[in-house]
Amino acid sequence: MRTCTSTVRVPFTAWQLIVNGRDTTYRQLYTTVSDQGRDSVWRAADLLGLIYNDRPVNVFYPVTIMVDSLQIGPNTFLGGIYYDDIPRRPDSSMMKAYQWTNAAGYKGAKTTIWKAYVADVDADGIPAPRGTVIRFERYKQVRDLDQKLFHPPAVTKTDALAARREIERINVFPNPYYGMNRAEVSRFQRFVTFNHLPRSATIRIFNLSGIHVRTILKDDDTQFSTWDLNNENGLPVAGGLYLAHLDLRDGNGIDLGAKNLKLMIVREAQTFGNE
Repeated sequence: MRTCTSTVRVPFTAWQLIVNGRDTTYRQLYTTVSDQGRDSVWRAADLLGLIYNDRPVNVFYPVTIMVDSLQIGPNTFLGGIYYDDIPRRPDSSMMKAYQWTNAAGYKGAKTTIWKAYVADVDADGIPAPRGTVIRFERYKQVRDLDQKLFHPPAVTKTDALAARREIERINVFPNPYYGMNRAEVSRFQRFVTFNHLPRSATIRIFNLSGIHVRTILKDDDTQFSTWDLNNENGLPVAGGLYLAHLDLRDGNGIDLGAKNLKLMIVREAQTFGNE
């Protein structure tokens, strides 16, 4: 580890596990510590403001692990070879400078793990004991031409109990309807949507006087059905409160009960007269 005044060995080693078929090899990697204090000691400090069991938790100065990270010339890298005698080599100062630079502020492809924090949960300021092994596994990123196979569960059409539970979620939106719906594509298209419907539904809409306004029949596999805010004669209904009574059946014709909803419609203000 390198500070502004000195460099010391870090209290851990890092190894890359390489699996080729049945063969497993290990390659030692370069490690360093960044964001440390002035005393060259790998100690715990409040760096992230973490809370555990309602009390602050310190973390040890972040560890950086580098693979193929030391470039010592235009086309010369130290990658693939770990030099255990770095503190005694003639080029020691240069190599330690590269390590520090890459650890402190470089997040590119040359670092495999950048700033991994180890928490001091027991608050004793002592790192994990000798022999402790921490395993890092790379998260698989999605790249060009990658393929992912997804097997969705089979569609269930005979679970009447699940269908009845779904009835509790039936709703209509937007509600209230304030002159428009974000799903509408023009000012001449007006509608509200009923959701979480079973295969078959009969939706009867009434005004507060109990007068039947419109009947909507649904018989498809979607969960949605819409009302265009017109009556049975195709004319727009007036603004106000409406009641929707839904009779519901599953794909096998089994009665799932009924559902009642309230819907408020507020029409757009209209101005008549000469401008």
